[in-house]
Amino acid sequence: MSEFPMQKLHKVELLLAKELDRICQKYDLKYFMLAGTLLGAIRHKGFIPWDEDMDFGMMRKDYEKFLEVAPQELDPQVFFLQTLDSDDHYPKAYAKLRLVNTHIKEYTMRNCDCMDGIFIDLFPMDFVPEDPQAQKKAQKQRFLWNAMLDFKCGNDSILNHKEVIRKTLRFASHFFSRKHMVNKKKEIYGHVNDQPTDQIVTAQGSYGYFKEIIPYAYTKEIVYYPFEDLQLPGFKDYDGYLTSFYHDYMQIPPKSAQNKHTILKLDFGPYE
Repeated sequence: MSEFPMQKLHKVELLLAKELDRICQKYDLKYFMLAGTLLGAIRHKGFIPWDEDMDFGMMRKDYEKFLEVAPQELDPQVFFLQTLDSDDHYPKAYAKLRLVNTHIKEYTMRNCDCMDGIFIDLFPMDFVPEDPQAQKKAQKQRFLWNAMLDFKCGNDSILNHKEVIRKTLRFASHFFSRKHMVNKKKEIYGHVNDQPTDQIVTAQGSYGYFKEIIPYAYTKEIVYYPFEDLQLPGFKDYDGYLTSFYHDYMQIPPKSAQNKHTILKLDFGPYE
């Protein structure tokens, strides 16, 4: 790719967001923009110009309901709901809604054989244990099984960790089947949902477990914000949320601090 076609990518992602919104409205499922997507809505009335993806969240109960109803709602010739169960090569504990007959290959997923259509991310959000020790234990378990399943599926998601850790976990992944790892991930990620608390977490978010913890109260009041030519839901208290993630979030970062895309392949297929 000579010049990255960001605007075209954004336009295609909006098709996915529109379908997500349609299904959630039909079944009265509460979902909301997260991270850079909400920041984009507030600061840019749409995409952050250099941001490649869209992130949405749902509380676990609504997320599981979405996974149940979406397959019967989605046109399989157009959309694919990617989960641990629907794609044997997919390593993540959150869903991706992908566009069939398109392709996007991220650097960390370069060796992964999972379906690779253009996508938006949908994260389940779980209650956080009140006991700090239980939080640390849960996070260690998540890191362990996330990393091993990633290696099993050809995904290299822990590039920032020491090589000895990466080699150890890659080696350990050979001793477990994918099915066993998937079951362990489901057990670990679902367990924290048993006891409601005042805090929730996007456990597999990109900012790390402890920074992803937010007040559960944020989800109680959801309003719609302009996002390009759509209206998408987000926290009414966007200021509290965005400040905790980005501090002075209305300040445009310098070019050097703007995310650099890590996409190796991009094919718009019939959406060219």
